Amino acid sequence: MTRTAKLGLAALILYLPHAAWHIAHGHPWDLMWGCDLAMPLLALGCFTKQPRAAVTAFLWLIYGTPMWLLDIFAGGGWVLTSPLIHVGGLVVAYL
Repeated sequence: MTRTAKLGLAALILYLPHAAWHIAHGHPWDLMWGCDLAMPLLALGCFTKQPRAAVTAFLWLIYGTPMWLLDIFAGGGWVLTSPLIHVGGLVVAYL
């Protein structure tokens, strides 16, 4: 398995618990946020060796993660799996 394929797999492993949480709690539309969409795009970019897709996902996460933190500090809701997307996703996209 190539390095990029491993990174794509890591992106999916980080994304799936978060997606499952939203679906299980009746909020599948919350998977339409930019950071949530970035993870499958990142995986797709890694699996197909399309750097533009991976960079696009990285840019969405770079913008979305501070917005997520601002939302948390402003009293917004907290989902236990959100750090998988925002922190883990940034790390995978950076690599």
